[in-house]
Amino acid sequence: MESQPTEPISLAILSRNEIQIRHTLEPHFNNIEIAAHTKDLQQYVSSELNERIGSRQLRIRDLNLKDEILTRLVKGAHGM
Repeated sequence: MESQPTEPISLAILSRNEIQIRHTLEPHFNNIEIAAHTKDLQQYVSSELNERIGSRQLRIRDLNLKDEILTRLVKGAHGM
């Protein structure tokens, strides 16, 4: 049985920027850093909060709490 020529495959491995993972993969893979911009994260989280408040999945009595939730989620995302 003759072997058929094979096509190379492309593979993407996505993870947080962990040093151990990067060092393990570095000899075999190219590293491409991708980070969301804070403005994009704020817009997404704000939209999700508004939708959940509107659908009553999230009930907030004090709108200052909404701002606090937004700030903490965006800050905790660390650009992910």
